[in-house]
Formats: sequence, C-alpha cells, structure tokens
Amino acid sequence: MRRLRRERGWSQEELSARTELDRSFIAHVERQARNISLDNIEKVADAFGVPVFTLFWSDQIEEASSKSDLD
Repeated sequence: MRRLRRERGWSQEELSARTELDRSFIAHVERQARNISLDNIEKVADAFGVPVFTLFWSDQIEEASSKSDLD
C-alpha cells in the first residue's frame, strides 16, 4: 500500500480522503500495526484503481526481490 501511494505521489492524507479512512488508520496499516478488513482493502484498491489482489501480490514481489538481493 505504501509503495503504491508513494508511486502516485500521494500523502497519507490524500489516500485517506480518497478512501474515507482515517489518516492514522492508514499509517497503522502501512506499519503493519493494525489489520485491515476486506471492506477497507476494497476501498484502498478502488482508490488506486487496481484489483484487490494487487495489494497482496505486489508485497510478495517486493519481499521475493529483497530476498534475492540478499543471496
């Protein structure tokens, strides 16, 4: 979520406005300090204009890429 937000040049406040979720909630989710419901995942995906699976898939690609950089 953070990567997509930064790629678009959006602040947490901008994403908050587009999703109608509180900015502090967005910050907590980005830090993995709170869980996000499926309803809210859908709001985030809609705001970014991407399918829901992209929010999960892109994180896995980043994680795999980071691991391969370590090898």
